Amino acid sequence: MLLSLTVKNFVVAQDVSLQFGPGLTAFLGETGAGKSVLVDALAVACGAKASYSKVRDPAAKAFVEAVFQIPDGFLAGHAGLRDFLGDERQLVLSVSITPRGTVLRKANGETMTVGMLKELTAGLVDIHSQGGSRELSEPEGRLELLDSFGRGAIGQVLGEYREAYGKVVEKEGEIAELKATVGKEDPDFLDFRIGEIERLKLEPEEIERDEKRLGELAAVAKARDALRELAPAVEALGQIEGNLQQGLEDLRGTSFDGAAQKAKDGLDELLEGLEQLQSDRDQDDPGEVDRLNQRLFELEPLRTKYGRTTKDILAALADLKAKRDSLGSYARDLEALQGQLATLEGQAKALAERLTGKRMAIAKEMSAKVSGEMADLALAPDGFRVALTALAGLGPKGQDGVDFLVRLNKGFPFQPLEKTASGGESSRIMLALKSVLNRDYPADVLVFDEIDTGISGNVAFKAGQKMHGLSYSSQVLCITHLPQVAAFGDSLVWVEKTDDGNASKAKATQVEKKGMADKIALLISGGGETKASLFAAEELIAQAHGL
Repeated sequence: MLLSLTVKNFVVAQDVSLQFGPGLTAFLGETGAGKSVLVDALAVACGAKASYSKVRDPAAKAFVEAVFQIPDGFLAGHAGLRDFLGDERQLVLSVSITPRGTVLRKANGETMTVGMLKELTAGLVDIHSQGGSRELSEPEGRLELLDSFGRGAIGQVLGEYREAYGKVVEKEGEIAELKATVGKEDPDFLDFRIGEIERLKLEPEEIERDEKRLGELAAVAKARDALRELAPAVEALGQIEGNLQQGLEDLRGTSFDGAAQKAKDGLDELLEGLEQLQSDRDQDDPGEVDRLNQRLFELEPLRTKYGRTTKDILAALADLKAKRDSLGSYARDLEALQGQLATLEGQAKALAERLTGKRMAIAKEMSAKVSGEMADLALAPDGFRVALTALAGLGPKGQDGVDFLVRLNKGFPFQPLEKTASGGESSRIMLALKSVLNRDYPADVLVFDEIDTGISGNVAFKAGQKMHGLSYSSQVLCITHLPQVAAFGDSLVWVEKTDDGNASKAKATQVEKKGMADKIALLISGGGETKASLFAAEELIAQAHGL
């Protein structure tokens, strides 16, 4: 039950503080006074969108606080709430909107995200506005209503189906991922890249070995240049070698014999060394440098693409081959995944068919009960049908679409509600639906925002009667312009707009039981209160409450 609502600097509500009790509370006031603003504030406190446009004074923050007394029945279905509640079981929801547009939400002082708050308060407050219900106008909303009506019979199967459908979606994701991976790799291009590496027959450490050899050959080339410079001297020595050898031979047996022998040995050693140098130079391969440079030139495109080292290129080759191998198994993997998907789809399909069967039975029961409620609201008896339609495939909630068909006048054919009913008729049908749904699964707080628009007279009285009946199982807040509806209120909030010379603001006053007739009389008279309007208001209240 909603205990209190505090609204500050929120649209036209500058400073409003209201206390609530059980039963039906009617919000009365002239059109545009700000009644719906208070409902918007309550919705924001429970997780609805909060924007800077709601801030009345841009120099100050907007603030909304709603305090609830959580009943045992609601707590049983929202175990997570236990962590927030004390012994008094009160839940304080607050929202602050700063001038910069920052939104801060709290539940019993703990900061909450929108998602956390919506999960925490799901089903706590049920707000319905005239002409603004997706539950009537959209297939998804109608399906939610049907499943909500039959949640006791459908809950387990729906849970099993959602789990099975989740597995289908997960497997479809795996298939899409596999296809996307393959789509990024062109098999022909992979073969081309593998071929350009394999064609050059790169050996392990070949690049490093060739570069090292080129360094060595550079050193040999330097030595060769030195030998080339030495060549003239060697040639000259060759020309006088014979004379030197003969002269040294002639000195044998003389007093220069020792020195001559030593000189001859040195000459022989020099000649031998020069001969060895010439022999080594002749053994060099003059084309080796060109061949090595040509090889490195051939490998340069691979080094640019895949890395500078032999290891880099060979690693890239191994990776390319692995990708090609994985593509080779693509067909097998895809076939396996598609087989698994078919099995999961079969399981989900079987559960969806069970869901359809249960929904058909629920739709029949719901049609009868809503038709009965509609008859009480001066609509054609037996005028409501819930029709199931088959979706093109499986969806998150099965394979069923839902249409609400109505026959507003006896003898006329059934037609889709959203194309047939006027605003007032839609309001009464929504009220009939809420009456049926609330019977077995009552919301903690029901809010009707001008749901009685477009009706009058006895029909309006019956609508008020329905809302008052709902207030026995749920706390009901109702914004209305009709005295017939307001007369059923157990309490009343009078909302009026005032002007301080700078801006308009909404003032909300809680009216005691004895003062309710005065405010309802203002609705009846259309101006100031008269004896006749006051008498009519008192008569309406007495009739509504059976006094």
